[in-house]
Amino acid sequence: NAPMLQMVEGELHADSATSFNAPMLQAVEYRLNAPSATSFNAPMLQTVKGDLNAESATSFNAPMLQTVEGFLYAHSATSFNVPNLKMVKGNLNAESTTRFSAPNLKTVKGELNTKSATIFCAPNLQTVNGGLNAELATTFFVPNLKTVSGSLNANSAKTIDAPKLQTVNADLNAKLATTFHAPKLLTVDGELNLRNTTMRKIMVESPLARRKAAETI
Repeated sequence: NAPMLQMVEGELHADSATSFNAPMLQAVEYRLNAPSATSFNAPMLQTVKGDLNAESATSFNAPMLQTVEGFLYAHSATSFNVPNLKMVKGNLNAESTTRFSAPNLKTVKGELNTKSATIFCAPNLQTVNGGLNAELATTFFVPNLKTVSGSLNANSAKTIDAPKLQTVNADLNAKLATTFHAPKLLTVDGELNLRNTTMRKIMVESPLARRKAAETI
């Protein structure tokens, strides 16, 4: 516990701590490492100018966090509270959370892994520079998503509504989707897997995308 700590101008190492509680901490100028902490509580934290590693925390609470300039690892967090997060410049791994809600997130410049989430809600997300894994999400809400530079996996969603999506630079997997709405989709560099979708429920403008879709159903 560090009840009065407000800023760290270098690295913050809490390598052996079993819990991380810094109620006044606002900024870390380099890396924040708390890999063994089973709970992570930093309610005033806004910026980490390096990696943030809380990979063992089952509860991750950082409601004011806006920017992580490296990776954000919260592998074990079943509760992942980041309502003001806008950008992660590396990978964002929250693979154990059952509900991924990031209403202000716009950019992930690496992989975005939320493979256990049954709800994926990122209404302002525009760009993922790696893959996006929301494999188990039955609700997949990405109305502003434009580009995924790796694979997009949303195999459990019954409806894919991605009205601004233009580019997926690897596979696009939506095997259980009965409706696929991506009217601006121009490029899928890998496979477009829409096993349950009939052609009348595939809404895309690109002839290439329609042809790829037709090949899978």
